[in-house]
Amino acid sequence: MTAADPSPIPWPTIGWVASWYGSNIGVLLLNKYLLSNYGFKYPIFLTLCHMTACSVLSYVAIALMKVAPLQTLKSKVQLAKIAGLSVVFCFSVVCGNVSLRYLPVSFNQAVGATTPFFTAVLAFLMIKKREEWVTYSTLIPVVAGVIIASGGEPSFQLFGFIMCITATAARAFKSVLQQILLSSDGEKLNSMNLLLYMAPIAVICLLPATILMEKNVVWVTLELARKDIKLIWYLLFNSSLAYFVNLTNFLVTKHTSALTLQVLGNAKGAVAVVVSIMIFKNPVSFMGMLGYGLTVVGVILYSEAKKSSVMVADNKKSDISFAGTFASSAFSACFAEICTIPLDTAKVRLQLQKKGVAAAGDAAALPKYRGMLGTVATVAREEGLSALWKGIVPGLHRQCLYGGLRIGLYEPIKTLYVGDDFVGDVPLTKKILAALTTGALAITVANPTDLVKVRLQAEGRLPPGVPKRYSGALNAYSTILRQEGVGALWTGIGPNIARNAIINAAELASYDQVKQTLLKIPGFKDNIVTHLFAGLGAGFFAVCIGSPVDVVKSRMMGDSSAYKSTIDCFVKTLKNDGPLAFYKGFIPNFGRLGSWNVIMFLTFEQAKKFVKSIESK
Repeated sequence: MTAADPSPIPWPTIGWVASWYGSNIGVLLLNKYLLSNYGFKYPIFLTLCHMTACSVLSYVAIALMKVAPLQTLKSKVQLAKIAGLSVVFCFSVVCGNVSLRYLPVSFNQAVGATTPFFTAVLAFLMIKKREEWVTYSTLIPVVAGVIIASGGEPSFQLFGFIMCITATAARAFKSVLQQILLSSDGEKLNSMNLLLYMAPIAVICLLPATILMEKNVVWVTLELARKDIKLIWYLLFNSSLAYFVNLTNFLVTKHTSALTLQVLGNAKGAVAVVVSIMIFKNPVSFMGMLGYGLTVVGVILYSEAKKSSVMVADNKKSDISFAGTFASSAFSACFAEICTIPLDTAKVRLQLQKKGVAAAGDAAALPKYRGMLGTVATVAREEGLSALWKGIVPGLHRQCLYGGLRIGLYEPIKTLYVGDDFVGDVPLTKKILAALTTGALAITVANPTDLVKVRLQAEGRLPPGVPKRYSGALNAYSTILRQEGVGALWTGIGPNIARNAIINAAELASYDQVKQTLLKIPGFKDNIVTHLFAGLGAGFFAVCIGSPVDVVKSRMMGDSSAYKSTIDCFVKTLKNDGPLAFYKGFIPNFGRLGSWNVIMFLTFEQAKKFVKSIESK
């Protein structure tokens, strides 16, 4: 494939990825609903239903539909090994389902994210497999995050926690055991064929366990179904969905790569947590969310550190690892934030300023803030110089998460869209699509930090004598959680996703494209001058394209009670303030984003060189 070849958007692949996300999150939430909210308290029987569906549907998919070629077993020894794996697999699934009876999905996912820790420990104990010290160091935030989340979990239940830890350790044990038992090329099976043989064995194991430990469960289920026939449909759909998780897992890997699946999987848990909190309304503390966020970051760094070590071992390393990219981009974004946040404060004040409605000559109707420099001067004069850096703490929180994820995921997602074998210049459309995707994913995780930043920046608009709502960033997080609920942290998520996806596409795709174009012009090299022009271009395109959604986002987050929805905010702004209101603060916005992009990309390019020099040693 060359750069001249047309490269259509891979809609089938995107469809399979979306199906994989939907089935994974769907089966988890439906398990929780059945076992906890609905009152169907039979986790072993539920697992039996899952394995029965997997047995039947695996046969249909492989033997009849030819989704994957049938791999036959070569010996009784191989069958015995698969049976051993099946028993461990059953045990892990049952323990996981039991834990869902007692724990919310958010905490369940936080504990489940520690699978890499158990895998690394068991691999060392069982097969003496050693990792690089960098890889082991990434496990520290994984464990620390779960400890923090456990201490701050309002719905903590000891038995459920023990079951969840046991299920996590059992999954890791199965993974290591599979490496030992099915290590030879002749015995290795793809995931579809392994499930084909494991599922019936699991049914054989689960049947007596169900009879002994959940007596009369079939009769009880039938009685419940007589009162509510929807239970049968819930069980059928849930069991089918459990198989669909494995099918889509296989197809996503087939159409992309195991690495892409790993990258997407790192974000899946966070999405599942957000969706479950919105559905089940379970209480979540700030410390619990902080702990889970730390665990997710640790898992991402661990997986990327392992990938980096493999690349080094294979002598294929041509660029820095994801962990290096994440650290470089997070540092660069934080540095740019510190340098330019006074301009961002001016931009937010101008965007939140609405037209006064008063009689002619009424001084109260005149706008308080005029222009970028005027706004900066007014804020500094009335509130003090430090007011220009209000929101810096959540701003740095945001840049660590959002800045690191949107840039760190850009290359893997771009590779997903063009394919691993692509050669030549990536089409601009694919760059835009990749940047839209990473911007949306990153801000979904970082939205609470953006909300707190805007709230703190808007504090200066309160009339004299009115007490401020928040004493600082951490107080803002806890106050919003306590007074408005956890869902309030995602206030304005719609316009924020639209704004950040669009601006991220404008920034990353334009920087990538401008830099690529400049390097083809004689005299331009990969140096500071090229990075400067590319950064300015990125800032200009970002402001031109993103200003309307940026205004709506700031107004929604600054005063969400004034608007029913994103559309309502857009319509009211257009009606009350006119179309030019969507470009309020354009000059400070460009001054801020232009300078921010120049500082960020200049710092980022130098940070990458520094990290690369360390990783190449």
